[in-house]
Amino acid sequence: MSTDHTIPLGDSGWRIWRLSALRGAGFPATLLDRTVDADLARDAAETAVTDEEFADRYRAAAARQSTELAAIARDPAFREAVAWQSPHLLATCIDKVAVEPIDPRRLPGSKQRQRELTTAAYIQRYALKNDSIGFFGPVGWARWTEDPAALVSVAHRPALSRRTVCFETWAADAVAGALSRDLELVPWLLPVRAPQNLHGPDGVITPRGRLLALSPSDGRLVAACDGATPIGRIACDAVARGDYPDAESVHRALLGLQEREVLRVDLEVVAAARPLAALRTAVEAVPAETARRGALTALDELEARRGEVAAAAGDPDKLLAAQDALQAAFVRLTGEGSQRRAGESYAGRTLVYEDTVRAVDVTLGAPMLAALARPLGMLLDASRWLVAEAAAAYRRLFDEIFDRLCARRGQDSVPLAVFYGAATPDLVFSFRELPPIVQQVVTEFQRRWQRVLEIPDDGVARHDIDGASIVASVAREFPHSEVPWSAAVHHAPDLMIAAADVDAVRRGEFLAVLGELHAGANTIESRLFVEQSPDPAALMAAEEADHGTRRIVPVLSKESSKVNSRTTPSALLSPGYTYWAMYPDGASRHDEVVPAAALRVHRSADALEVRGAPDGRALPLIEVLGEVLGSAVMNGFSMLPSAGHRPRVTVDNLVVSRESWRIPAEELAWAAERDPDRRFRGATRWRLDRGLPRRVFYRVPVEDKPLFLDFAGVSLVEMLARSVRRTLRDADPGSRISFSEALPDTDQTWLRDADDQRYTSEFRIIAVADRASS
Repeated sequence: MSTDHTIPLGDSGWRIWRLSALRGAGFPATLLDRTVDADLARDAAETAVTDEEFADRYRAAAARQSTELAAIARDPAFREAVAWQSPHLLATCIDKVAVEPIDPRRLPGSKQRQRELTTAAYIQRYALKNDSIGFFGPVGWARWTEDPAALVSVAHRPALSRRTVCFETWAADAVAGALSRDLELVPWLLPVRAPQNLHGPDGVITPRGRLLALSPSDGRLVAACDGATPIGRIACDAVARGDYPDAESVHRALLGLQEREVLRVDLEVVAAARPLAALRTAVEAVPAETARRGALTALDELEARRGEVAAAAGDPDKLLAAQDALQAAFVRLTGEGSQRRAGESYAGRTLVYEDTVRAVDVTLGAPMLAALARPLGMLLDASRWLVAEAAAAYRRLFDEIFDRLCARRGQDSVPLAVFYGAATPDLVFSFRELPPIVQQVVTEFQRRWQRVLEIPDDGVARHDIDGASIVASVAREFPHSEVPWSAAVHHAPDLMIAAADVDAVRRGEFLAVLGELHAGANTIESRLFVEQSPDPAALMAAEEADHGTRRIVPVLSKESSKVNSRTTPSALLSPGYTYWAMYPDGASRHDEVVPAAALRVHRSADALEVRGAPDGRALPLIEVLGEVLGSAVMNGFSMLPSAGHRPRVTVDNLVVSRESWRIPAEELAWAAERDPDRRFRGATRWRLDRGLPRRVFYRVPVEDKPLFLDFAGVSLVEMLARSVRRTLRDADPGSRISFSEALPDTDQTWLRDADDQRYTSEFRIIAVADRASS
């Protein structure tokens, strides 16, 4: 197969895609500098400053910070960013911070303090998090070349090159449901048999092997639902046969069969960049002009409101008004609420979202590849081993589950859906926890890395390793392993560069820093990247070249918490892959889908396999469930176990582990001080005693995502204190708080815009083993 879409990673045995996503913050890193006070931090550490003197200085510093926070809260770009994420907070929080007067002789009241902390939380995210959402997390792109002279080059354009506003799939689903209830449109709907079932003369066989017996009339009704015949014609024929008394009875019967997951009667929506487009196509095909006109009018109104939201870019007040108008129209047309899954991450909570493209072109050449090849290649070897070991552990578990189910059922095979249901508890994961079986593999993975890295336990802050000295031990601890399922051919490291600017990178004055490494996954197959890429067709071709036709993909239910418009399902699903369905409401559409009801797990001479594919193939169970296993494993790449203190570990010029601390929450006793000046001073002295840098990221058990902290920031320290108190109140006894150095630090942000503003960033790289060496 062609490898033109890849470039060799030196002689590591790996290749990387020529196109890498460039993720980064949408606000300059200097925005956060406005919320810190280095002089106050020095005063807090100075023993010659009395507590009374420091209290006065703290109040003055807090008043100055309030003034800065108010100025940021008035900034139209900041207000627009908040309006996209949490529009209700503008009136209840951000605008109050912007206008409420501050008495410099005293601290703001508690409500105002909480509003300031909320504002500071958004500032730290917009200025320092490498997100990919909206203009406050634009998607950029970088190309890797063989050019021996180009270490890195950057070309700027004056503004965001593209802003796109799209409906969330769940919102389009609600619109489809409303249209499907329109009595004018009902006769023209095209019901179809649900894809997960097998249909036979005695009824419907479900994925779990249960027979749903149908009356003769219902059986004939189901047989007529071929996805091309409208309800009106189906009803006429059914009434003429005497199966039902009238068309209304036929429609009720169809809806009842939909409730039993035998049919899909409603208009169908799949996860797509423009989910209303498919609805429009279906409506435009309706022959009846009156039915068509009413539905199109509703779609036109929603599309016009979406256009108003898009046109409001740059004006937060117009954006709020446009959002309100869209929500009102949506509620009126659908009868449903305009938000879902409040408070969840990656949930697609609102009706529409915006994605943007960063106005920058980055090129990375052969010298950068040469600098990364050895250390990154060893990490990728280890990642491949991790996935293979997890696959071996799941194979053993699956054998046990299969034997148990067969014994219980008295059969020598098991419906795939039954097997999958029994295995699900061992596949569940979250932001905070891996499945136990994966965690066991990760524990062994970490033991092996500890043997390789030989990190001293004498409290050193830095541990630098010559990559040449560990090549042999890495090969011994992480021997070559075969790819267990197709999607696992890819591994996705996030790479940051710590450097003052591009010129420093060109001079070789930089550190490469590993962020996350997503094992066995392609993290730019999400729609948020593909739709914003310079060449989506090239990404699809690259995906197909790496997988061939091996990939087997389960069609997710739209009700799954994993499904949303931007990330899941993949936007790089080839017609050449095999798809199987276990649910009636598929999140993606494919011409041919294997019903789960046709699939059973058997034991072959070598391994468990799935039989029942239309072409007669016996499919490896590990491949059929590979996409599910990949989700469970992809976040397992963690080189070192948690410890009270770990030094920064650098291999050649790549930081593979940042300096970190894991500290009992109760040790941060200063967080319980009544007065904020005493909390701030206590935090400063505690930090110095502990040897933490001034700027860190921290993670607490009561939050899903890490937060940034500058110990010189009044509000940022208060945010940590609040998180500590919540941890002590709500988390398990003995809970710990994790800190890690901010690397790259805020003055090591090489990416600049056309106005020379500095931004945090990372490259999302897709790596695949070189077939010539594998």
